[in-house]
Amino acid sequence: TLRALGGASRSTRLPDSRYVVRSGDSLTAIAEKHGTSLRSLASTNRIDPARPLRIGTRLRIPRATSAPLAAPPSSVRTTITATAGRYGVDPSLARALAWMESGFQAHVVSSAGALGVMQVTPDTWDFVETVLLGTKVPKTTEGNIRIGVVFLRHLLREFKGDEKLALAAYYQGAKAVREHGLYDETRTYVEAIRSLRGRV
Repeated sequence: TLRALGGASRSTRLPDSRYVVRSGDSLTAIAEKHGTSLRSLASTNRIDPARPLRIGTRLRIPRATSAPLAAPPSSVRTTITATAGRYGVDPSLARALAWMESGFQAHVVSSAGALGVMQVTPDTWDFVETVLLGTKVPKTTEGNIRIGVVFLRHLLREFKGDEKLALAAYYQGAKAVREHGLYDETRTYVEAIRSLRGRV
């Protein structure tokens, strides 16, 4: 299980490192231990997060940035469930997406600037505030979850309830999905979320 996260701290850049997989390891646990996201770790190492890890595999741990958005994982799970219910999104889908994106870690920032539990980019945050909600949302863990869930609802509506396409759009962008279909990396991402559904 995920440990409770500490309080707010200044943003710091962590160096790249290597990790050798040991017996009992999971990709999620390794990501949490090194302050990165499941998605980022899987992508960096070009591995399918839904498949078992092989003992002895050398993983490259991507650079991560800590940010002042912290909350205990149990609280994060509860907030995702409540927020998803409020906006008419299946809570199990929202939780699986969040787990894939961050492992419910509120402090994770990707190299692209995606932030928090739902790994929301600044542009997406602005779009949801301006176009979908019409109101400012606090830059908190709860706010991050709200933005991510509302954006997921928007994508589900845009793709007429097709969860596969909505998840793909969350990952690679709606325009790219419409114009190019799903990239191989995106297919892996979507299948991993489906495998997590009901388990987190």
